[in-house]
Amino acid sequence: MNKKLVIGIIAGVVALIIIAVSAVAILKHFDVNILGGDKESSSDVSSSQDAGDNTSSANSESGTTVVEKGNIKTPDIKASADDIVKIPVKLDKNPGVWGCQFNFDYDTDVFEYVDYENGNIFDECDVNVRDGVIRSITNLSGLENTNKNGTVITINLKVKSDAKKGTYKLKLRDDSQVVNIEEQIVSPKIEIGSITVK
Repeated sequence: MNKKLVIGIIAGVVALIIIAVSAVAILKHFDVNILGGDKESSSDVSSSQDAGDNTSSANSESGTTVVEKGNIKTPDIKASADDIVKIPVKLDKNPGVWGCQFNFDYDTDVFEYVDYENGNIFDECDVNVRDGVIRSITNLSGLENTNKNGTVITINLKVKSDAKKGTYKLKLRDDSQVVNIEEQIVSPKIEIGSITVK
């Protein structure tokens, strides 16, 4: 057999082994159980022990751990017709999160979407607005949690010139979620303030 051919085959086999070992290491990092089964992930165990005063519970339907800690809130705001209303979404008592998806319904008869500002917690932010729904995703670019408190995102709405006086709210949709790098759901206490048009 040709010596170059044998060396090429050996090099190819070594390359495949390196790729397979790397793939297993990456899957283990993200807690993917490549063999199947219902084994509890090591990250769930360690993060529950290290959580301190975090309240954690397992969701019996999906087996997902839910961390019930933290506060998400927006302030009460007063505005007049044609005002730009800045609505900061604040995170307090942060138990350690990687990203947030907040989806809000807003009254298109009263408000017009203007734009958004990324807050001081996450370095990546994206917003999509359609049919009276503001969909925002904020997260860290690296694979790590942050315990930082502050503003997640600020949503800017304009009060329409013909808006009726009254009290309105952004409605946080059920498909909103907060997660950490351990793939746990973080379930903070949520307080959404009202916008009073004078």
